[in-house]
Amino acid sequence: MQGVITKVYQTPSVFDSSYNMLMDYSYAVNDSIFLNGSEKEFYKAWSIGQPIVVLVHKNDPNINFYARDGVVSSFSEKQLDMFNTILEIEKNKK
Repeated sequence: MQGVITKVYQTPSVFDSSYNMLMDYSYAVNDSIFLNGSEKEFYKAWSIGQPIVVLVHKNDPNINFYARDGVVSSFSEKQLDMFNTILEIEKNKK
């Protein structure tokens, strides 16, 4: 499934590496259903708005995992519009 990173932050522990980042993301189950997920304890430099591919359990779309950076071939214009709306809402929360 297609996803986009909505929030990036560091772990709360002062003993963790500065490279140990956490991220929240939204992903599209289809053109009308968008869910949220997160990755913990991941050693990668994330950026808000970065497109990602999310693996989703076929029987329970609430079970999901970051797969890789990039865009899936089935990415639609409706999903792009919704991701832009989600990112705008997240930006205005600050």
